[in-house]
Amino acid sequence: MTSPFAGATKPGIGIYDLAFDSDGALWMLDESGLATHRRGQKKPEVVCGPEGGGAYGLAVAPGLVLTSSLTGATLRASDGAELQRYALEPSGVGLSPDGARVAIGHGYAGGSGQHVAVFDRAGALTAKVEDDAIRNDSGAFCFAADGSSLAFVARGALLVADVASGALVSRAPFRDGFQVSAPRMEPLGDRVLAVFAGRGLQYAISAAILDLDGRALWLGESADAVAANAVSGLVAVVKGAEVEVRNTLGEKLRSVARAKASFTVDAAAVSDDGWLALACGPKSGGRTKSVEFVNLR
Repeated sequence: MTSPFAGATKPGIGIYDLAFDSDGALWMLDESGLATHRRGQKKPEVVCGPEGGGAYGLAVAPGLVLTSSLTGATLRASDGAELQRYALEPSGVGLSPDGARVAIGHGYAGGSGQHVAVFDRAGALTAKVEDDAIRNDSGAFCFAADGSSLAFVARGALLVADVASGALVSRAPFRDGFQVSAPRMEPLGDRVLAVFAGRGLQYAISAAILDLDGRALWLGESADAVAANAVSGLVAVVKGAEVEVRNTLGEKLRSVARAKASFTVDAAAVSDDGWLALACGPKSGGRTKSVEFVNLR
């Protein structure tokens, strides 16, 4: 099937994160700022310039996009208009599916001040999640589908916190001795995908699909990238020249080939209708040059 994105996507260099919105547009955060590539467009459209202090992460909800940098987090409308700025040094950001709540991990791994602050759209602090385990986490977390809870992975356990109060409602170890933090998490209905370890040239990526009781339904290792989407029900595990397509239980459905197997992967995202986007860069060490699209169906 031909990609719904016309032409080659070349948003710039140094792509930090990718995300699809519910309309199927691809959002890209790179060194040149925030851009979106809508279906049928020949090239991406720059939404806004770079934030001060570089960029970290990206989250989207209908009509909204949240970005983070060294100087804080910014909530914008999909046309780029700034709606709210959060003056924290974020270690991770999250946006509830309806866009009503913003979660920001604050503090550094190993520091004594690590916590997650939850804000409403107007910027008012509504809850704070604090726990010793979170202090050693990378700040990765995801909202439940109804926005009522937040899930974390820290010190080999899955933690779930109530969004309204900030109280931890469950703590479930999922693998003895698996002492890791999660740089990225994605909601999968009544379970979550947690992606661990490094990316790019230096490290292989590991991932786990966990139910909310902490049971590991699937553990994968030595991947170049892992991404998932709850609406499509697909998990993409990139390994060199191929992509393993799995369901949200971790069961393998099929394998599909990549067109740019000689390129490393710096970021990945899956759309509601089963397209995988990969931010690719040459293995020689050059910076990211393009985005590859793979049909997972």
